Amino acid sequence: MSEIKIFYGIPDNVVDVTEIAIQNFLVDNTLRIPINDNYRASVFGDPIYGVLKSIFIREITYPYDTEVVIENFIPVVAPVAPKTK
Repeated sequence: MSEIKIFYGIPDNVVDVTEIAIQNFLVDNTLRIPINDNYRASVFGDPIYGVLKSIFIREITYPYDTEVVIENFIPVVAPVAPKTK
């Protein structure tokens, strides 16, 4: 299973918001990022103030006025190295 990354911004200027999206919008294996760019910017930060931004997941673009809903979303957890003494 490959890791899915979630980006926020415009095509030539995006930020990786994967962890923030998982922490805030993943419930019962459904990722649901609401409509409203102002709200999204309040959660993800605003990398390009005054410009309407989109969510980018793989080859799909979700504009500011489109809710992102991905069912059966299971994030890939990076392996954690064992602690050494």
